[in-house]
Amino acid sequence: MKIRQGFVSNSSSSSFIIMAEGETTTIRDVATLMIHTVIEELKNDDWTSPEELQRWVDSREKWITTLNRLDEDQFVQFQSINYDTWIVKAGEHIFVSTCNNTDWDLPNTTSKISDKTEKELKRILKDKFDDFEPGYEMYVEDNFDDFYSLPYEIRGNEMKTSTYCQKQKDERCDGFITLWKTSNGNICPYCDVSKFKRKEKLKEIEKNIQDEKI
Repeated sequence: MKIRQGFVSNSSSSSFIIMAEGETTTIRDVATLMIHTVIEELKNDDWTSPEELQRWVDSREKWITTLNRLDEDQFVQFQSINYDTWIVKAGEHIFVSTCNNTDWDLPNTTSKISDKTEKELKRILKDKFDDFEPGYEMYVEDNFDDFYSLPYEIRGNEMKTSTYCQKQKDERCDGFITLWKTSNGNICPYCDVSKFKRKEKLKEIEKNIQDEKI
């Protein structure tokens, strides 16, 4: 595996590695710190109406509430300024792909990974391992799966081929929303999310019934 130092320097994205220790032990820890940064950034926005700004802040605070319902190391996704944030954990490190338009100023960043982390990456990534370069051009969303989207409240990953929804059943979908690949098929996070959540709820009920029979 190639380990590169530095950050992605294209127009929108940045990547870094964080030691899973202290105040950044879990994905929940890192995501919470980053969302608080996003909230503070929004509060300094002079171009948005107070009503719209409060709506944005409230939605981000809801992300933190959602985070606290998830497993502390559940892979997560949420929206940054113009490039989404994706966070995963392997071994003793947390890997982040995010937007470079924000000064994240996160603690415990590093340019190296341990043998334990490398072993875990090999297990998770399998044949993708040799092409994964932590710390530089590290697009974790292209190499990992099973992300929980805090804004959409669905589990899966964006379609790698940028397959767009054109149903426009929901006013928030303009016909060019990227579909998400989930256990219930490829869905629009706006048009199909109600159907998706019903299926997820049914799965949970069926599992509870099976558990009671055992």
